[in-house]
Amino acid sequence: MSRIDKQKEKITFLRTMFFFLLASIFGLIAFAFTKYRKLDETEFFLVDIAGAILLCAILITGYKLKNEIDKIEEM
Repeated sequence: MSRIDKQKEKITFLRTMFFFLLASIFGLIAFAFTKYRKLDETEFFLVDIAGAILLCAILITGYKLKNEIDKIEEM
């Protein structure tokens, strides 16, 4: 397998992870809005923490994806 094929596979994997994380945060937001009145403070705090972690993961994955795309231009 050539280097450019490996790079393309890495980009495909990161793109898949990016959209999976994006779908997860949308699901978490939908859950929070539908169950807003029934959640107690602890559960709501945990949903907020999970959302913050997902947001950080999305930003990091997007940054890595951009760097990998820039690497393929250098090849």
